[in-house]
Amino acid sequence: MSEQRQHPRTQVHLRAALFQAGSREPIKGQTVEISVSGAGILTDIALRSGQQYRMILEIFNVSAGEKQYIETMIDVIHCSLVGNISQFRCGVKYVQPSADFKAKIGKLIRS
Repeated sequence: MSEQRQHPRTQVHLRAALFQAGSREPIKGQTVEISVSGAGILTDIALRSGQQYRMILEIFNVSAGEKQYIETMIDVIHCSLVGNISQFRCGVKYVQPSADFKAKIGKLIRS
């Protein structure tokens, strides 16, 4: 299988909250890798391929010594069960991320 990603992913572990349209109940997750265009995420609940979700990532701002939250919409490209850890690994693509979101993700990748 050939690599279809346009941007290489970097291992970065961030807490994530994912929201389906109209829902206030988060689906908890954690990134395992990120790029400027998408991410790999582990969740306890399967995300539906082809669906859009709102994603909030928790990042730690070292210079300010505090947590920050960045948000964007995502498209789920694929999601499958990883048996040895009993979680779902989902590949997502950012949907029209803001300049602030892209800048903060870019900074995490370069760190």
